[in-house]
Amino acid sequence: MLVAQAQAMATPAKAQDAPKPIVSDNKLRIAMPAFASDPFFPADGSGDKGIDMDLARGIAAELGVESV
Repeated sequence: MLVAQAQAMATPAKAQDAPKPIVSDNKLRIAMPAFASDPFFPADGSGDKGIDMDLARGIAAELGVESV
């Protein structure tokens, strides 16, 4: 079991490993709650700042898809 975990951690994520709806659309849809909770998603009106958005964009980049 440890070998399988080590292999999984050593293998980088690729778009073909992502769920099919993400790969077929080539987009990772990001949804945020409608309330502010700094620093996770600050109420700046744009909805595209904060730690949660940075994490979601990083996941999309690793998968090789667009974050929307």
